[in-house]
Amino acid sequence: MIAKVITGKSFGGCVRYLLEREQSFVLDSAGVRNYNIKAIIADLNAQRKMRPQLGNAVGHTVLSWSNEDWDKLTVEKMAEHAREYMEKMGIKNTQYVTVLHEDKKHPHLHIVYNRVGNDGKTIGNFNHWHKSRKVCREMTERYGYHLGKGKSKVNRQALRGNDRLRYAIHDALKSIMAKATTWKQVEMKLLHLSGDF
Repeated sequence: MIAKVITGKSFGGCVRYLLEREQSFVLDSAGVRNYNIKAIIADLNAQRKMRPQLGNAVGHTVLSWSNEDWDKLTVEKMAEHAREYMEKMGIKNTQYVTVLHEDKKHPHLHIVYNRVGNDGKTIGNFNHWHKSRKVCREMTERYGYHLGKGKSKVNRQALRGNDRLRYAIHDALKSIMAKATTWKQVEMKLLHLSGDF
């Protein structure tokens, strides 16, 4: 299990992106009327008004499992894992919607939550990415899900933004290190490649 942690500004854009697809449905929710898109957005924005100065009030996490985990997962288990993940991440006492997407080969879901809690306090996101990695690793090991070995099986075409760049740099360094015999050669080859990034 891995997570992609995102913060944003628009509940409308995020919720529409998640639910205006044929292969999506709400798995779980709290504090919102989950019977239609407009109601979800209105409820999230109403609570957001308690902290109007908070620009990035949208918390959005994508939880994904390996293709090898399909037989171990049910819709109910995925919803339970999403709630456990939120608890461990300190995402409590707030509105959320968990949406299952069936548009990819691998099992995954989206959690959209309000960073403005039910009490009007902000749900922090300092070091969330690092904490999320630890939580996912611990849950993956505890539930016996597939734990990827190395970077060779990562689908490079599916990567976007910083993840795509990180893997491009990793792949370039790996290729250079296999051919270079001195640090000077590594440096020269990196200089030659720097225009590609």
